[in-house]
Amino acid sequence: FEWDSGKHGPATAVTAVEVMEHVTDPLAFVDTCLRETGADSFLFTQYLHDGTADPSWWYLAPEAGQHISFYTAPTLRTLANRLGMAYHSAGTLHMLTKRTFRKGAFARAVRFHRCSYPLLKRRLPRRWLQDHEQLVRRIRCASPAAPAG
Repeated sequence: FEWDSGKHGPATAVTAVEVMEHVTDPLAFVDTCLRETGADSFLFTQYLHDGTADPSWWYLAPEAGQHISFYTAPTLRTLANRLGMAYHSAGTLHMLTKRTFRKGAFARAVRFHRCSYPLLKRRLPRRWLQDHEQLVRRIRCASPAAPAG
C-alpha cells in the first residue's frame, strides 16, 4: 500500500501492522510518520507486555532477535502524551490520535468491525485479483520497453 502526498494530499491516518516491535525509537518513528504524511492518527498492531520479566513470553522471540521494543499500556499512554495525542486500545489494535472520541468508542468500533467483517466479506466482491492486475499494469507502464528480439 502506497501513499504519495503529491497525488493524495495529507493522509488521515498512518497504519503500522507488525511494525512497532521492530522500531528502536518509537517516539521519533511515530512523529516522523505523522509529520511526513500530515496525518493526525496513527493506528498500529501490538501485543502488550504485562510488565513482568517473564523470559518465556512467546512474543519476546529472542531466537529471532527481531522484536526489540515492547510496550505496556502505560508506556503507550506516555508516548501519546509526548506527542500531544490520546491513546485508545482495542485488544491488539491501538491508536494514537489528535482526534476526540468518547471513552470506549474506538474499542466498540473495532468490536463491531470484527463481528460484521465475516458478513461483509461474503457480500462484497473480492478485489485482490483486480488489485494485482492494476499493480502489474502500473509496473509495466513504468518499466522501459523490452528490446525486440
